Amino acid sequence: MTRTNEIRSDALKSLYDQLYKNNAARQHSLELEFLNAEVARNLYRLRTDLRLTQKELSEKTGIADIVIADIEDADFDGNSLQILQEICATFGKGLKLEFVPSVTGRTPTRTLNICEVPL
Repeated sequence: MTRTNEIRSDALKSLYDQLYKNNAARQHSLELEFLNAEVARNLYRLRTDLRLTQKELSEKTGIADIVIADIEDADFDGNSLQILQEICATFGKGLKLEFVPSVTGRTPTRTLNICEVPL
C-alpha cells in the first residue's frame, strides 16, 4: 500500500498543523499508529485470504488468539514483526519490509513500514 505525504483537505491540514506540526513526540506517535494499522490490515488480509478464523490461525501457529486479535486491532505492544515472521514461516510465506517516506512529512528516522505479505 502506498501512502502519500499530501494532506488533501484544508481542515485536515489545519488540524495536523495544530496537533502535530511542531511536536516531534506526537509526530513519532502518529508514525507508530500508522505502522500498527498497516500491520493490522496485512495480518487480517493474510488470515482471511487463507480462510482462517483467529482461533484457527492461533491453532496452526501456536500464537495465542488474543495476540492475533490485538495485532489485528492495532492494539499490540509486543514484537509484532517477530510474530508476523512466525506466521509467515508456518504458511511458507515471505514478509516484505520497505523503508518509505515519513507520513508526517518530517525527516524519517528508522521507520519500518510493513507493506505487503505476498501470497
